[in-house]
Amino acid sequence: MRILSRVLTVEGVSVGSRLHFEEMNRLIARAPIHPVIHDVFPLERATEALSVLERKQHVGKVVVAL
Repeated sequence: MRILSRVLTVEGVSVGSRLHFEEMNRLIARAPIHPVIHDVFPLERATEALSVLERKQHVGKVVVAL
């Protein structure tokens, strides 16, 4: 009942099978694949990192590091 009293958006995420996950890991191990990182923020600047995500102008991952 608690969830019904709040204004929330719930989104489902569909993922592949375990077989697909294992195939992906084998490919990553063979190929030089690296994630694109837009910026790295220290934990103290987490609100700034969230602001970058909200503006939706980033290309790549926004990382908050401890």
